[in-house]
Amino acid sequence: MNTLVLKSFAKINLGIEIVGKRKDGYHNVRTILQSITLHDKITLRKYSNGIRIRCTMPLVPTDERNLVYKAADIFFKKKKMNSGIKIAIRKNIPVGAGLGGGSSNAAATLRGLNELFNGGMAYRELFQMSKKLGSDVPFFLKGGTALAEGRGDKLSYINCVPNFWAVIVFPGFSISSLRTYERLDPKEFSSNSKKVLKVESLLNAIKRNNLEKLCKNLMNGFEDVIFKKHSEIKKIKEGLVSKRAIGASLCGSGSSVFGVFKTKDQAEKTLLHFSDLGYSVWIVKSCKG
Repeated sequence: MNTLVLKSFAKINLGIEIVGKRKDGYHNVRTILQSITLHDKITLRKYSNGIRIRCTMPLVPTDERNLVYKAADIFFKKKKMNSGIKIAIRKNIPVGAGLGGGSSNAAATLRGLNELFNGGMAYRELFQMSKKLGSDVPFFLKGGTALAEGRGDKLSYINCVPNFWAVIVFPGFSISSLRTYERLDPKEFSSNSKKVLKVESLLNAIKRNNLEKLCKNLMNGFEDVIFKKHSEIKKIKEGLVSKRAIGASLCGSGSSVFGVFKTKDQAEKTLLHFSDLGYSVWIVKSCKG
């Protein structure tokens, strides 16, 4: 086998709590991650030497700055291989939207290289490599539904995948996660406020497939700081609720917002509304990743 094609799924956060800042400069979080059907396509093709990347989105770097490049580099170094790889990324997931596209691409690349080159690496080995690439990358090695803690790399996977339709609205601009974290006021930390993720309530709702209860407990600790700077994003969330979303929340640290709907028909009507307003919009389903 010389070529391998993989789907690289996006994620949303059904809840995210910023616990506090760590001594190493990172933040401790508690979040429930959920894979959705929106995905990029990663094509891996064996090459004589080196790492070559092509991407359909012009603004995405194709050199050492790209997480996919870093994933390939760390894999070859770990395996002490002189082989090369050509990687084509067909982007559908917007960049800087809180949907984890880059992290998902990196995880898909690790899994794909392990298969393409018969690397024989167990999940635990890939997991340790993925931690070096970013906080969200470990989750995407499996995808599905998981509680993530610490920097986001302490994962507890949930066997029950909630079943729902959602509409993703992208405002047309990206937000840097790093800068969002830098703007956080310590008052926003759950250790200093009442903004605590109701993990048990969310997990119970997921296990019972109780969509109403799940949506009642959606929570994103980034919303205040994001909404203060970007009132348009707050209006998008309010617009989703006005269109009969039973719950809506910021995706990660932004900039996208998702709304959960009981039926695909309701989601489609909402998609048309936001599309007419000029936004990029997707209808998605929760999935196993």
